[in-house]
Amino acid sequence: MNGWELRGTDTISSSLTINNAEKYPIEETKHALIKETDQIMEEANHDVDWRRAYMMYQMELLDERKEGRKEDKLEGKLEGKLEDALAMIKEKLSLDLIARCTGLPLSEIEALGVSQ
Repeated sequence: MNGWELRGTDTISSSLTINNAEKYPIEETKHALIKETDQIMEEANHDVDWRRAYMMYQMELLDERKEGRKEDKLEGKLEGKLEDALAMIKEKLSLDLIARCTGLPLSEIEALGVSQ
């Protein structure tokens, strides 16, 4: 079998590597979807506005990922401080000392002590 072949209603299989241009010339494919996708991608590559919009989209995604990582780190630090505060409460340390050591507000430490 050469190229792509549609089997059933929604399964596409290939016996060749799609990245090998010699073995898989797009002009010889019999599957219209691949031709149409290739044409759309070719047009998009030459559309400066589309490329700019796509690059902006990618940069926004990257910024969101970075922001998410920052939030995760802050959440992890807070969880660690809360765990430390709980351990100190169990050791019967003063709430003022716990607040100074963990940097947590006294009201939050008091709430932890009440929940224990």
